[in-house]
Amino acid sequence: MSRTEIPVVHWYPPLDPIGGLMTPRLPVFLIFLLTAILALSAFSGVYAADGDGLEVPGMPVPEDLRNALLQGSVDTALEQLDELEQEQADRRDDWLVFRSVILQRGERFEEALEALKVLEATYPTSPWYYKARLTRSKILMRLERYGEAQKIIEEETSRLRSGKRIEELAKILLEVADRISQEPDPTIPNPKQPQYGRARGLYTQAADLAPPVSLLEESLYGLVRCSVKMQIAAAQLIKDADRYLATFDPRNGDGEAGTHLFDVLLARAKAKSGVVSRRELQDLVAVIDASLAGEDPWKDRFQGDLAASLRGVRGDALLAIVGTYSSVDLRIAALRRFIDEAPDHPERIRSGFRIGEMLRDDGQSEAALSHWRGFIEAQIPGDAALLEQLKRSARFKIGQLLWQMEQLDDSRAAFVEYGRRAPDGPDWAASQQAIIN
Repeated sequence: MSRTEIPVVHWYPPLDPIGGLMTPRLPVFLIFLLTAILALSAFSGVYAADGDGLEVPGMPVPEDLRNALLQGSVDTALEQLDELEQEQADRRDDWLVFRSVILQRGERFEEALEALKVLEATYPTSPWYYKARLTRSKILMRLERYGEAQKIIEEETSRLRSGKRIEELAKILLEVADRISQEPDPTIPNPKQPQYGRARGLYTQAADLAPPVSLLEESLYGLVRCSVKMQIAAAQLIKDADRYLATFDPRNGDGEAGTHLFDVLLARAKAKSGVVSRRELQDLVAVIDASLAGEDPWKDRFQGDLAASLRGVRGDALLAIVGTYSSVDLRIAALRRFIDEAPDHPERIRSGFRIGEMLRDDGQSEAALSHWRGFIEAQIPGDAALLEQLKRSARFKIGQLLWQMEQLDDSRAAFVEYGRRAPDGPDWAASQQAIIN
């Protein structure tokens, strides 16, 4: 065969209602590309919805349509399909599926939806029928029409109750839930706000399907994450966390530790208050230390790339401990421990500044002045811009505190220094007025 010859590719529509066109958990553009590739591929086995092997009459993919698809020519491919629907009307359901794929590749999503709706309405016994429904839910999700997409998924939930189908349906539910619960992009004007309540419902649906372990872990963690974001009642959050821990905390059985185990333990501990919360947070820090050391039952589960994430959770726990104390001195001591033991935590720099505020608010003026002066002189690694901003703010607050202590000359000098270092600072006008006064 010469290099220019194109072999005939025999294509038969697969009867599995999930495979082929549905490839959840991938970026949308990859879904479209893989869809076209799968549609052009030869399928060695064809299965009906009940899993029995069937012989399905098929025909070769016409060469002109094949070439148009390979070249990415949307208009040419659509013209070919118009002709095929006339010439081979008995395969119109096949051509409608191809039409939807091609329209998606051309980002003509409304037309793609219409093609699938025609297929569903006209060919209820087509081997493509269920595939068309789930593909339509994917497109609706792409268009952010989540209510319509969820309705289709819910209708399919009771039907798809075995093996591979449950796995694929869980993936679809997770993809929608992940998408609508994403944090808004601060660089986009008027970003859409996360729909935590709806996402929480989808995560619950996915978990209730009893999917494979990895998907169950994602589902139950998503449930806890949304509960935290919604500031749901503590009792419900703890219940959600316990549902996760029953399966993914190896201390409760023989199962393997879940990827998000320590995030869930942190959320559960923070849902409580006072000494109960503090004890659970302290226990969490100790457990994390044991896991980082590779002790049983953790061994090497949280080594390598996961170790950095685990240290972040440890820092979050140390910071949360601060709020469990009522005594200012104990809160400050806990905050100092956090600063010492979590050098890479994003709140470390801000916490150093915060100690001065806590001392000032507690009436410990001299201690606050001493702390802020030390903070200004300290070389602290991390966010340099934030550090400089807080050092400027510390100079201004030193001026305020000295003025309250009636050390007017020192106060004026502090305000002058602030004005010199922060001519565009938020407190510049106040510092100049203080100098005049």
